[in-house]
Amino acid sequence: MQPINLHLSLKQLSGSGILFFFSVFLSYAQPDGQKINQFASQSQPAINTQDRPVAITQDRNAVITQDRHAAIAEDRPAANTQDRPNYSANKHIIEDTVSAIRIQVVEENQVREVQQPLATFQLRGNENMAVIENSSKPGSFESRGTVEKDGQRENLKGFVLPEIYIARVKQIEVVNDSIDVIAPLHPEFLSNHPDVIASQPEQVILQVLVDTMPVLEYNRLSNRYEGIFSVALVDDSRVNMTSLELEDPVPLQFSSARAEFEPSIESVNHTNRYNTIRIADRSDDNPVPVKIITNFNMEGYITHLAKMPALRIETPSRTLQGNGVQAIPIRVSLHAYTGSDSVMVNLDTNLGSIEPGHVYLKRDVPGTVMLKSEGAGHAVVSATAFGFTPDEREYIYVFPWVFIFVSVIGGFIGALVKYLMKQEKSRIVSALLLGCLTGFIVALLYWGLGLNVLNLELDRIYNEFAVMGLAILGALYWQTVYSGLSKMIAK
Repeated sequence: MQPINLHLSLKQLSGSGILFFFSVFLSYAQPDGQKINQFASQSQPAINTQDRPVAITQDRNAVITQDRHAAIAEDRPAANTQDRPNYSANKHIIEDTVSAIRIQVVEENQVREVQQPLATFQLRGNENMAVIENSSKPGSFESRGTVEKDGQRENLKGFVLPEIYIARVKQIEVVNDSIDVIAPLHPEFLSNHPDVIASQPEQVILQVLVDTMPVLEYNRLSNRYEGIFSVALVDDSRVNMTSLELEDPVPLQFSSARAEFEPSIESVNHTNRYNTIRIADRSDDNPVPVKIITNFNMEGYITHLAKMPALRIETPSRTLQGNGVQAIPIRVSLHAYTGSDSVMVNLDTNLGSIEPGHVYLKRDVPGTVMLKSEGAGHAVVSATAFGFTPDEREYIYVFPWVFIFVSVIGGFIGALVKYLMKQEKSRIVSALLLGCLTGFIVALLYWGLGLNVLNLELDRIYNEFAVMGLAILGALYWQTVYSGLSKMIAK
C-alpha cells in the first residue's frame, strides 16, 4: 500500500468515523477490571420468545387479538414469560423451591421422574400433571382462603395427603368474538378492555384434602355403621378460593377390610369443591381404617373414620302374651365404645313396664332388664345414654289366648290324674271342671300377680310347658293351694 493512498483515504473519512475508531481505542486502553466488552452481547444469539410456552399467570391473563400480540409481548416482564405455577403464593405449602427434588411427571399416561428445582419447573408439551412428595405421612390442614358453602364462606379443614400436584386448568371461553388469541396481558390492557374475560392460571398447585370430621352412626335397620366423608383438591393460593375445572382429573381409590364405599373410585376434576364419599361398615373397629390409593402411591395412605358409640338392644322383636301375663329379658350392650368408664343406660317403653329402669354398662359387658306386658298392642322399648346413638325395638302384646288354653289343658290333665288315683271314682265331670279351673287360677296367680302359692322355686320366664306344668300341679294339689291362699289372705 502506498503512503499517499493512505493519506487520501484518511481525508475521505467522515468525522463520525474518526470518533468511532477513537472510542474503540479508548475502550481497550482502560484497565482490565473496567473493560467493557461491547461486542459480547452482539455475539450471543437472540432469544426466540416464540419457543417459550405462553405465560398464563394469575395476575396477567386474558385474550388478545393477533395484531396486538407482538406489541404487548415486547413489554411483557421476563418473569411472566415462563408458564410456571405460582410458587410464591404457595410458600406455606412449598418452602424450598431452589433445591433439586424428585418430581414425577405424567405424560400420555406414562410416569417419568426428573430431578429439578421447583423454581424452574413447569409442565411442558403433552405433560398434563406432576406430583412431588411433601412428607412421609398425611398431616392436618386448614386453608388460608375460604370457599362458599350454604351461603357462607368457610375454611377447608381436614388432613392432606403428602403429595403436591401440579396440574393444568381448562381455559375460559372468550366473550368478545373479536379477541381470539390467548396470551398474558398487562394490567393496562385489562383495564382498557372491560369486555375481556381474563384467563385462569394454566398451571396450579394442589393438595388432596380429606375431611374425616363427620362420624359414622349406627343404622339399626341395616345393622351397620353408615356415614360420609369428603375429598377435595385444594388450591390455597388465593383468599377467595374459586372452583376451577382441570384438564385431567385426579383419580382416588378407597378401600377397607369390611367397609363398602360408594363410589369406590372418585375422579376429582375440580378444585376447591367437596366430593362426597359414602361408607358403610359392619365391623366392630373404632375408628375404621380407610386406605386412600393414588396413581403415585399404590400402597395407599391410611386414615381413620371415627364411629359414634351406639346402644344396641340385642333382643329381637317378637310377640308376647299380653295383659301382664308374659315378661321377657331385654339384653342391652354398648358398641364402638372405647372408654373404660361405666355408662348409665336408661330404658323406657310406651306400653308395659321395665325393671329396672336403668343399668350401668361397660365395654364388652352387656346388661339385662325385664319387660312385662300390659294389655294388647305395640310396645316400643328405647335405650338412651348421653353421647351414644340410641336404639329401640318393637314388641307386640296379644291377648293371652295361648296362656288360657295351655293352663286349662294343664288343669284338665292334673284333674284327670288325680281322679284316676282315687279309689272311689264318682262325679268325673265336676272333678275335671274343678281341675281346669284350679290349674288356670294357679298359673294366673303366678304369671299374672307373681304369687307362688305352691312355694316352688321356679324360673319366671314364660313358656307354654311351664304354664302347663304349673297348672297340672295346681290341679293335683288344690288343697295345698287353697290352704296357702287362705294363709296369705289372713296375713
